[in-house]
Amino acid sequence: MVKFQIGCLSNAFLFWPMEKALQAMSRIGCKCVEIMCERPHVHPDDWDSSKRKLLKKMCEDLGLRVSVLDSIHVSSLAGLCAAKKRNAPSFFPDGVSYEPTFTSVPKELRRARIEYTKKCIDLAAEMGVDKVETYSGDVSCHPDDAWRYAIEGLTECVEYAAKNRVHLLLELFDALIVGTPDDALRAIREIGSPWLGLSVDIGHLDIAYRNIPDTIKKLGGHIKQVHIEDMKMQKHFHLICGRGNIDFRACLSALKAIDYDGSVCLELYPYADNPEPAVQESILYLNRLVEQI
Repeated sequence: MVKFQIGCLSNAFLFWPMEKALQAMSRIGCKCVEIMCERPHVHPDDWDSSKRKLLKKMCEDLGLRVSVLDSIHVSSLAGLCAAKKRNAPSFFPDGVSYEPTFTSVPKELRRARIEYTKKCIDLAAEMGVDKVETYSGDVSCHPDDAWRYAIEGLTECVEYAAKNRVHLLLELFDALIVGTPDDALRAIREIGSPWLGLSVDIGHLDIAYRNIPDTIKKLGGHIKQVHIEDMKMQKHFHLICGRGNIDFRACLSALKAIDYDGSVCLELYPYADNPEPAVQESILYLNRLVEQI
């Protein structure tokens, strides 16, 4: 029997109000949800204490465990990036952005990322969520400087998270300064806190490293969150599970082998125009595989 639960990252429902998105995820079989801390979902500046309590109760009533808060996407800070002449690249249909990051230049942008991350940690602590996800940033300056900026910013946020008994999770992506499994293990060693963990994306691992089970086993107990979607021909486009080339049976078996007990959340934002069928098809596909391992 596996210990992990299968759910969904709310960015698949990017154009839906949070309440409607949560109701849909519950209805189609999600057991947990990773909530995007950005508009139109749950930006910490928009959700006061009373709204946070209502959100927590709503998830409980729907039988959805809020496993992680996602603090990666910060399109609300795009204006600051533009003012500092730093483009805010968009990865979503409505312009949701990852910038600024822990490696951004100039310093004001790095500080904005740190303060936003702390707000998300506060939100998590108030809602009883013990994980907040982030990512390091790209190599927009000399690699040595980018690494130093990332470690400094992440260390400050991890220390803040620890005081709130929240784990900060670092997502790997090969284009980032903390992008490889070896980079991640180095960052963990340098920061040296049990409150820092890792988030891995099955599709991204397929693109960059191919042997996903070995990577999962290498990172082992540091993995605290998993994103999942299919990929085809190593092209970075998130597909419904079962429609690409990834061997999900091997991936799920590897998670079982390391005794992973967190959430496995679908990341299907390309289907934001009609997310329910895509998420439901993927849930059914993965559940069938789980029964077989």
